[in-house]
Amino acid sequence: GDVFRTNTMRVTSARQGSTLIADIWGELSKFAYRNTPQDQDVGTFGVKLDYKMSPLLSSGVYGSYSRVKQLDIGRTDQYYRIGAKIGYHLSRELHSVLDIGYTKRDSTLDTADYAEFSALVSLVYGYGDVRRPLFRQ
Repeated sequence: GDVFRTNTMRVTSARQGSTLIADIWGELSKFAYRNTPQDQDVGTFGVKLDYKMSPLLSSGVYGSYSRVKQLDIGRTDQYYRIGAKIGYHLSRELHSVLDIGYTKRDSTLDTADYAEFSALVSLVYGYGDVRRPLFRQ
């Protein structure tokens, strides 16, 4: 794309205890394009809780809300997402995660509405992580 100007403000709060990690965030972004009619205002709010049940087993829940307003065409999409995951360390460098989520998009354009139930299974070697995107357009 031909992004001409982007403004973003993000506020994050994280708290980590011995067994519970809590994250809350909010973000506002404005995208202005020079040549194409894709100007957008985007607002996102989310919360994530991860709980370490044992040295090998962890679980978590998350939820988020996003609002995308496409200024040039007058369309607004609202995304709602909830999910849960469970992780297991198979060894020091190998861990697996099962993530089950539900996403719903409500749009002012009726043909763009959708609801989706999905599952993500990941197996990671090393110290990385596999994550889902917050929302998709």
